[in-house]
Amino acid sequence: MVNFVGRIGLVLALCLLVASQAFAYRIDAVAVEMGTGVTADTVVLTNSARALGNSLSIYGVWLTPRLSNSGNQKIYIGASSALTTSNGYELTVTGGSVRIPVDNLNKVWVIGESANSKVGFIADVK
Repeated sequence: MVNFVGRIGLVLALCLLVASQAFAYRIDAVAVEMGTGVTADTVVLTNSARALGNSLSIYGVWLTPRLSNSGNQKIYIGASSALTTSNGYELTVTGGSVRIPVDNLNKVWVIGESANSKVGFIADVK
């Protein structure tokens, strides 16, 4: 019985060796660029779309509605001046934050549900 069990173990080990070779893969090194700093601000919104900021090369930006928004007012995020409260990505204070992997701050557009809504952002500057 021991001999039979030993042979089964050897066959199993050989099968695992063959399978691991068949599914082997290689991971190459990946270059990661680091930013030169960060920029952060709070923007007061109106009921008209506006760019989040001036032209600034970034690796991405985090957006968070500010807690000072009364009544859990919503903000909407989009990619152009055509942004409205009907076609934007809706975000509320209780909805948390969102990261947008964009290369320039002026490519992110925001609008408030009502005047004086606020959105905070922090971006990794190139």
